[in-house]
Amino acid sequence: MKIAERLLVALSEPMWCGGARVVLGASAGVALLEQYDDHTEPVTLSSLLQGADLALYRSKSRGRGCVSVYDVVLRDELRHHLAIREGLRDAISTGGLRLVYQPIVHFATGEIRGVEALVRFDHPVLGPIRPDQFIPVAEQSGLIRDLDTWVLRAAATQIAEWRATWPDRPVRLGVNLSAAELRDQGYPA
Repeated sequence: MKIAERLLVALSEPMWCGGARVVLGASAGVALLEQYDDHTEPVTLSSLLQGADLALYRSKSRGRGCVSVYDVVLRDELRHHLAIREGLRDAISTGGLRLVYQPIVHFATGEIRGVEALVRFDHPVLGPIRPDQFIPVAEQSGLIRDLDTWVLRAAATQIAEWRATWPDRPVRLGVNLSAAELRDQGYPA
């Protein structure tokens, strides 16, 4: 750990390269053999490198100049993350998601002006997963476009059913989409 911290300090020192001042920023991930003493998995060079890589991702998420050490908490977080990702992948393809509808109420009159579609995910093993947990997983893993598409299709199907049932009542429906997807120029198409 101390070696990694000293290395980051050394790397942050300004240097001159081709007449230009260059300042580097770095993060570090460390895996120590003693972190594997719970004997739940075999210790190999590959597992040590994987642990260091996971710790590096933790450091990068915290910002430049951080050192993180692999530990069982990080391992368990990764397993949880992977379980959510794989469960979400299955749920998108098999219809394991659902929408709930929250009324949009005009504050002054109390009149319901529409509804907002909110996606819910019940993992087959972990149980209900909150959107603030599974949406970032979808964004990080590249599943967000499939998730947004599923939500749009399910919401469009529901509003078509409501309009067929109540043709004289206009229904407004709001849908949340990922900001990450909206930055993509080709997304509206």
